[in-house]
Amino acid sequence: MDIIEKYTNLLLKLFPPGFAWAREKGALIAKLCEALAGVFSRMHIRSEQLIDENDPRTTLEMLPDHEKEWGLPDACVFGEQTLQERRITLIN
Repeated sequence: MDIIEKYTNLLLKLFPPGFAWAREKGALIAKLCEALAGVFSRMHIRSEQLIDENDPRTTLEMLPDHEKEWGLPDACVFGEQTLQERRITLIN
């Protein structure tokens, strides 16, 4: 079961039982929940990515922010550094 299906099922469980809230696939409420589940799954995946971005060993997007926070690159650094060298500098 993928993440969209999990979110769809969770959203469907929020509705009360009864004929008005048909849960079978293709029902209007099921389609609505599936659309919302797509949004929630994208937010879920992005939040996991941001956790990785917070770690200097795995950061990519936030590397310049981490460097700025630590006052890097140092004035003693000459030339361009590779991504891995920049990460190592942050870790040490």
